Amino acid sequence: MTPEIKALMDRAGFVAMANGGLFAGKIGVGVVAVRRGGATHVMDSMTHLFQISQMIIPGATYWNMGYGLMPGDVANDAEGLTNMRHLGKAIHWLGKAVQASGEPYPTHNGACPA
Repeated sequence: MTPEIKALMDRAGFVAMANGGLFAGKIGVGVVAVRRGGATHVMDSMTHLFQISQMIIPGATYWNMGYGLMPGDVANDAEGLTNMRHLGKAIHWLGKAVQASGEPYPTHNGACPA
């Protein structure tokens, strides 16, 4: 994750929190395409934003990562693509379930108890 992307995510999270929790109840999930290492750290950093922002995080079959050396190579990562298809189905299902509930997301706008 570049410092610029990390700064953007951090600022977006603070702006959302400062404006009444704009991301609360929204679906958020990280997807990473990498050459080799670093994918887990990037996924972790993205997930921190989703969790602190009270977002709903769908699961999938495996880590949401695709691997490839050159641009476009990730299209040859069969396991990664299978996971992304499953993730897409999970996001679609979750979106329909949230919409069908008709209930607002239970937010918390105070400090956590000690």
